[in-house]
Amino acid sequence: MKEQELVGWGWAGKQWLPQQWIKYRLQQPDWEQLWAEQSGCCAGCGEEFAHPLRKEGRVGLKPQTDHLHIKGKQCEREDVRGLLCGRCNTLLGKIRDNMVVLKGLLAYLKKYGELS
Repeated sequence: MKEQELVGWGWAGKQWLPQQWIKYRLQQPDWEQLWAEQSGCCAGCGEEFAHPLRKEGRVGLKPQTDHLHIKGKQCEREDVRGLLCGRCNTLLGKIRDNMVVLKGLLAYLKKYGELS
């Protein structure tokens, strides 16, 4: 799988914060709370994120806002689950949040070994 791109802190443009409101009904304090709860890391793999607004001389992954997908419903703040890196967010999407599939994949990796 392709390596994820590292970006500098403060990567977000002017439209990033308004888009968080439009898509997820998150205001900056809501988003900052998610960041703090996860210590600036992906809730799945633990990789460090690059903060979108704080300009610091560091790099990390761009966080993606993970949320429940409810057909025909606008995403609301309570539908947001956390912050994931692109790889973890894509994996959840590919398995459609199916715990049976996830448990099956875990058993498969335990049986055949894990590659780093």
